[in-house]
Amino acid sequence: LSRSKNRIIISELNWPISNTAPYAPTSEYECVDEQSYANFLVRSYLLAIATGMVETIFWHQLVANGYGLIDVREGVRKRDAFYAFKFMVAMLQNAKLLEYHFDRVYTMKFQKQDKIIEVFWAKEPTNIVIEGKIYDQLGNEKQRATIGESVIYKESI
Repeated sequence: LSRSKNRIIISELNWPISNTAPYAPTSEYECVDEQSYANFLVRSYLLAIATGMVETIFWHQLVANGYGLIDVREGVRKRDAFYAFKFMVAMLQNAKLLEYHFDRVYTMKFQKQDKIIEVFWAKEPTNIVIEGKIYDQLGNEKQRATIGESVIYKESI
C-alpha cells in the first residue's frame, strides 16, 4: 500500500447532533450527543495532523442547529465543540508535531516555541492519571486528569 504524494483537503467534516430534529440531516439513530461531538471534532483534527498528509480541513458549518458549532434555536449558544476547537487551535497553532503513538492511549507530542505540548486520549475510559500543567479539552486548567475519551493537553517547558 503506497501513500499518495498529493496533499489531502477534507472539504466537509461534522456530526449530526442528538435531539436537534428537524435540523439534523439524518435520523436520530446516526446522531451523537454533544460531548461525543466535541470529542470527535478534536480527535479528527489531531488524527489528520498525525498523517502529515492533510493540508486543510473545513468544518461544515459554524452556525447550524443540527450539526454546527453554534446553535441558534434559542439565542446564540456556542456548543462545547466550539470551545474545544478554539482551544485546540490556540494550543497547537504553529506547533510542530514531534512524535505520536496510537495504542490503547493515543499520545501526541508537539513543540511550540520553548514549550512541549503533549496530547492524550483513549477510545474508552482508563485509570491512567497524568499530572502537571494540564488542560481539559475546553481549556480549563487542572493539576491532574484521568485519560479518557476527551482530549487532555499537558504543557511543559
